[in-house]
Amino acid sequence: MMLIKLKAGRAQREEIKRLVDIFRGKIIDVTESSYIIELTGMQTSSMRLLKRSTGDLVVEVVRTGLSGIARAPRACPSDGVILNRQAIQHSAMTVQAAPK
Repeated sequence: MMLIKLKAGRAQREEIKRLVDIFRGKIIDVTESSYIIELTGMQTSSMRLLKRSTGDLVVEVVRTGLSGIARAPRACPSDGVILNRQAIQHSAMTVQAAPK
């Protein structure tokens, strides 16, 4: 994920919106003078957007590395709680092993 803060005066706003749409980003904050844009996905796509927007518009850039979470084997449909048998067994053993 990448967050980009761009100067967004009246003259630049439409062009910035167009670029954000092209790169499937989201404008997540708007002030009178700036936009904060969120980009997720491939780093190359994010870097293309940065190159397309002129360097004098970029105020700040923050990015994360790769991140992810494993899918659970099943979910309980009644309350949405994710069940993972090994995690439940481990949790039960930890509680039993705790000193009184």
